[in-house]
Amino acid sequence: MSRMSRATALPGRPTPRPLAAAALRRAPDPSTMSRATCLPGHPAPRPLARLLALALALALPACSGDDGATGQSGATDPAGDTTTGTDTTAGTDTTGTTDADTAMIATEGPWGSFPERWCPPDSELTWEGFGGPFMLDYCTGCHHSGLPEGMRQKAPLGVDFETLALVRAQADRIWARAADQNATMPPVGPPDADLRAMLGEWLACGAPSLADGG
Repeated sequence: MSRMSRATALPGRPTPRPLAAAALRRAPDPSTMSRATCLPGHPAPRPLARLLALALALALPACSGDDGATGQSGATDPAGDTTTGTDTTAGTDTTGTTDADTAMIATEGPWGSFPERWCPPDSELTWEGFGGPFMLDYCTGCHHSGLPEGMRQKAPLGVDFETLALVRAQADRIWARAADQNATMPPVGPPDADLRAMLGEWLACGAPSLADGG
């Protein structure tokens, strides 16, 4: 029994063919088989094709993300607006207005401060024709350098208006007390509103004099 072949021991089974037995002996070890051997019909990848595929995969993102490579001169923001990258409108007012247009000059009072007080270009008021007489009538009775302290009616020493130079040096102070809508001085016998407006005009124009030659 021990010397009998499988075909002799099992009646009805054909004897294995020599070629089939040889093929079985030549079957490769599955652990050493390549992908091409394990998957019939799938050839092994060629090295050149793999390199080309890798180069193409690296090149595509670089081309798609560079707007300059496509010849476009601008960039598109998330809202879809295209910009050139250079702001050519800086400092330009697109409404057509200028600083002079927006800085409106108030030609009528009241004015908040002496620098805001408007000087009419056709003003003819002078020191000789208006400023001097106004100071004499309403100011120098107290604001005169020749008056001692006891006769100044509490006017501060050094605050004097008997000359054009003194008036010009204190024009803003005089305006804030006696010109236009300001009426705290003089305390007695004040001028009317028209005279106060004329004083404001004359001071705003620089307290001109005929001696200026203008």
